[in-house]
Amino acid sequence: MRVLSWNVCGLDAAVRKTLTALVHRTGADILCLQETHLTPEIPLEAPDSWSVTRADGDSHSCGVLIATRRTIDAIDLPESGGRLAAVRLGSLWLVNVYLPTLGAGTDGERLALRRAWNDRLCAYLAALLREGPVLLAGDLNAVAGELDAAERHSRTAARNRPFRTDDDDVFRQL
Repeated sequence: MRVLSWNVCGLDAAVRKTLTALVHRTGADILCLQETHLTPEIPLEAPDSWSVTRADGDSHSCGVLIATRRTIDAIDLPESGGRLAAVRLGSLWLVNVYLPTLGAGTDGERLALRRAWNDRLCAYLAALLREGPVLLAGDLNAVAGELDAAERHSRTAARNRPFRTDDDDVFRQL
């Protein structure tokens, strides 16, 4: 099973073309996309051999999508504001998630939101694990260490702002 996971930050025509080429080149049979920015009013056509499950957000943020060539045996779309979708493929649950970011200068309200998400996600995954194996994919919006930080978050900036334990709580909880 080959799984591709990508935060596309909007599923526009250029991204769709790149995705098509990437799927062909890698032979992926499952795509997990985050930040699709799709809304229920936006149709999405998939090739005949693919099934698509999506949890839509709004046109400016959120939205996750799972596309697969495999048979989907069950779908779970818990209320998440377009941040979580799960499908069961045989005995395996595949969960695609886009967790809220903390961002710089995080206030107490944002931190409380993120902690609540971490707790909900861990409880959700624990429930699925009682049914069988679970594969978690997506954008956790957390870094485990300096080497995991994107270039836009320069290493100098990372050294000046040590990684907060709150920022990577999700790794410890999972």
